[in-house]
Amino acid sequence: MAEILSIKPARRGGRLLLQLSDGTFLRVTRDIAAELGLRAGKTLTEADIAALRAHGGVRADEAAAMILGRRACSVAELSERLADRGYTDEEIAAAVEKLSEYGLVDDAAYAAALTERAAAKNLSRRALLFELARRGVDRDVALEAAVALPDAAAALDELVAARLRGAPPERALFDKTYRYLAGRGFASGDIRAALRRYAEAHSQGCEPPEA
Repeated sequence: MAEILSIKPARRGGRLLLQLSDGTFLRVTRDIAAELGLRAGKTLTEADIAALRAHGGVRADEAAAMILGRRACSVAELSERLADRGYTDEEIAAAVEKLSEYGLVDDAAYAAALTERAAAKNLSRRALLFELARRGVDRDVALEAAVALPDAAAALDELVAARLRGAPPERALFDKTYRYLAGRGFASGDIRAALRRYAEAHSQGCEPPEA
């Protein structure tokens, strides 16, 4: 346990600097100080000190807003980052609920943004769903967002044309293109169909590689 000897404005960040009787200093926000009734002469338990030190005197919703200010993320990602900073499940749930009400964290909007990015990169639906799952987005939300992806056939035709650039569809070139498209998550049958369309358009009889 330790007693608060003094509370003064910190030089930076608009916080308050607490000097404790055990020789330590803590920085807290004015809101936290008011909420906990911090004042000179008050005794803090070890648990109080640990909580203030872990959070840096920042409420969970404030920490969440700062995280989102740097980069958008899903509810699952945000919750994990808050947990890493020592916030309890109850604090995290309350913070997520508050920020959701303000529209600052929204998995549907987040999934839509990633879908738009995937479309710009001509990624497959399978690759998009894998990425959304990796980021903790609910599968139903992910499936709804993935509907906005362009038709796989159209995307593949565009990619094949960009890769081959009008070149004769030789076996080695087909094999290389097939591996490239498979690496982007497209299904084998869809890739072979796109390569076949390219071959037909260029009046060549080269068959796409077998899966």
